[in-house]
Amino acid sequence: TYQRYKTVLQEKSAADRTMQAADPRQQIRENIAALKEQREDTLENLRQQVMPEMATPVTPEDEDRLLETLREMEKRYLETEERLKDPALLDDPEAYQALVRERAELRKPVAGFRAYQETLAQIGEQETLLTLDDETLTAELRDRREVLRMTRNDMEDQMITRLLPGLGVHFYGIHVVRPGDNIWDIHFDFLKEYFGSREIRIEPRADEPVRGISTGVGRILKFSENMVYIYNLREQQLDMDLNMIHPRSKIVIFNMGEAFQLLEQIDMRNIHEVRFDGETLWIPAG
Repeated sequence: TYQRYKTVLQEKSAADRTMQAADPRQQIRENIAALKEQREDTLENLRQQVMPEMATPVTPEDEDRLLETLREMEKRYLETEERLKDPALLDDPEAYQALVRERAELRKPVAGFRAYQETLAQIGEQETLLTLDDETLTAELRDRREVLRMTRNDMEDQMITRLLPGLGVHFYGIHVVRPGDNIWDIHFDFLKEYFGSREIRIEPRADEPVRGISTGVGRILKFSENMVYIYNLREQQLDMDLNMIHPRSKIVIFNMGEAFQLLEQIDMRNIHEVRFDGETLWIPAG
């Protein structure tokens, strides 16, 4: 998972550079050149690990032979993984240890081979982008960056769950009430900051009704009242009145885990379709 995560971070970084470039097509060409150099470096590392006797530079025929050997190693690696799941193998400690050692020896070249395959896939994707017209290219770049951002977040959650199970998403944000604050603006500022982290700009008046009808942003803000607590510092207890927030005497506590789980589902392209029935927020699929 971590190996794949590093690849996703690399792809996300390339997508960001391309979106921000004055000439996206030139940036894509530079991405391709960098990926091809990375492919060659990875291939050389694999040659040194698997076939150090092979002459350099590697000929196309030798490259085919090397890749075929790596495919066989990956197949064997998967076989050892499957066999080690068999509880009966524990009755034969010697055979079990032999498989563990074999798997350990295969892990590094197999990881390198998968990285090589990922790089080839990235080169193909970047080359495909150059075939698109400008309008389609812009839309495709935006969609890919969003997919990569969501993939990165999902993988981070997955690794946290596996490696730090006690951490999870049980964390909170705190806002100390200041003069002139109101609960709506506090929520709106939080929403703008959150979407800003996704490189999405929320207009200053996006929360205001249009022809008397609430906007998608306005519906999210109304629902978000269910995700905060108001704590009265003077009385040292939770306060149920969201509208009475006195400066420096109360703090607003956001349930960040719950908020992020909700907001991650929202696609800004159809945010106007969000519905709120007074209790439940309905988010359109896709």
